[in-house]
Amino acid sequence: MKVQSTDKPDVYAVSGRELRIHWNIEQVTREGMEGPETYWEAYEALARPTDAYPVLIESIIRSQYTTSQELAAINSGGERYQAFLDFRQQAKTLARGWLGMPEPSVADQRAEAVLTRARFKLALLEGGYLDAVEAAYPSWPRNVQIMWDDSSTFERMHPALIQLAEAMGYSSEQMDAIFGITPPPINVNTATQEELTALSGVGTTIANAIINGRPWAATADLSSISGVSDTMVSGWNVTV
Repeated sequence: MKVQSTDKPDVYAVSGRELRIHWNIEQVTREGMEGPETYWEAYEALARPTDAYPVLIESIIRSQYTTSQELAAINSGGERYQAFLDFRQQAKTLARGWLGMPEPSVADQRAEAVLTRARFKLALLEGGYLDAVEAAYPSWPRNVQIMWDDSSTFERMHPALIQLAEAMGYSSEQMDAIFGITPPPINVNTATQEELTALSGVGTTIANAIINGRPWAATADLSSISGVSDTMVSGWNVTV
């Protein structure tokens, strides 16, 4: 449900026993009878502040999809199904945000990652993999060929897809990128030396400087460390 307001709505707003969840919040200006009118638009779902994670997800999804519309999107496949999958992920993110749940681990993201056939092939094309994958098709095991030919969706952790990735020599990180999976940001105030040295350009000297400089108020402050530039920091997946 889309709502309008003269004031910018909060992502989460509680009124009594009602929780209003907003997303896609944007300011809109349109020509009115007395000149331009500016207001805020957002999508809204209604729930209860005490609702559990699955109930919150269901409430958000139902604000956009009836049960029959959800089934129609799933059965249609293609972009309609992908749009539903993307919205379901957004619903999970909103529910986690209200409950203060941590970002999902890479393992959790892998378990849930699904792309429609078209979106998967486009991701391969954008990554520069599609030509090599299609050229290697004749050499694949028969079960992998069947998956490639007949699947309407591709699951990140499907055994046949893992087998295909191994045959093509693609790493787990490359497959994660194809599915849009990203690791949670590293908290520079709590990370171990080993976690910090996994960042690009960070050796033990810089890692120890980060640890010794704690607490950090903002990630931008890391550029004050000798050997660390603003460009390096902007390329790190870090938080405070």
